[in-house]
Amino acid sequence: MTAITKAIFCTGMVMAVIWIFMYIVNINKFDREIESAPKKMYLSIGTLIIGFSFIKYFHVKFDRVKCGKLIKKLSSLYGELYANYYLYVIKADKIGIIYTGVMLALIVTGIFSSAALGVLVMIFGGLVIWNEERSIDEQVDYKKTKMVSELPVAISKLTLLVGAGKTLRNAWEQTAVDGEGLIYEEMRKVVEDKANGATDEVAFGSFANRFEDKNLKKFAVSMVQNLQKGDAEQIKFLKEMSNEMWDTKKKLVMKKLEDAKSLMILPLFMIFIGILIMIIAPMLGSVGSFF
Repeated sequence: MTAITKAIFCTGMVMAVIWIFMYIVNINKFDREIESAPKKMYLSIGTLIIGFSFIKYFHVKFDRVKCGKLIKKLSSLYGELYANYYLYVIKADKIGIIYTGVMLALIVTGIFSSAALGVLVMIFGGLVIWNEERSIDEQVDYKKTKMVSELPVAISKLTLLVGAGKTLRNAWEQTAVDGEGLIYEEMRKVVEDKANGATDEVAFGSFANRFEDKNLKKFAVSMVQNLQKGDAEQIKFLKEMSNEMWDTKKKLVMKKLEDAKSLMILPLFMIFIGILIMIIAPMLGSVGSFF
């Protein structure tokens, strides 16, 4: 072990001592934060505690403008009220992973005198962070797709209730309470917002902005515009919106089928290449023996 690798190893060990010290000192200080955090949102309790500790000791602040996109995603998944908490958890885990990754990279580099191994450890840590961020995007896309898929049925229920004599507001409340699914959960949030004093524009605007989907946004805006209209116009609006959303759902299903087909191309191509190799390899062997 050269002087440089010894220095690298010693630096890694010092970081490890600090890691262990922070973990032992703070293991019981973040119980409430850890208990409320979904396990899929962080790598391990250890990295989470280290991240929380750094945020606490160094008074780390997060710029809401720079984190705006992430906050919107978390708001769509967990609600605006809890978005800041989940941002806190994600950032803490990221800090913990980075610190742990650098620590392990230095120790591995020092033990094996190989910078390449240290780089691999860092790359692995980067992949873990990337996978956690991708997981959030996938959850948001799934929820948005699910809501758009459920929306035509919800509108059909609204149409029936308004046609039976209920006002559009009452029909919305009954549909929200009686229904089961992601769209109905979001509809219930609109009811709750209005019960807490929010105007129609604010309540339905929040409903649309949580996902920034053009179909949900159009539906929310149209709802606000039609709440004050008569029953006949409301029924006409709901029927038109229902037909439009059913067409959207059909297109969504077709897109999923096309995506599934495209995903099948790669395995089929690999099988084709394997068959070619099985056929051509013996032929090449025969040609080689001939010469």
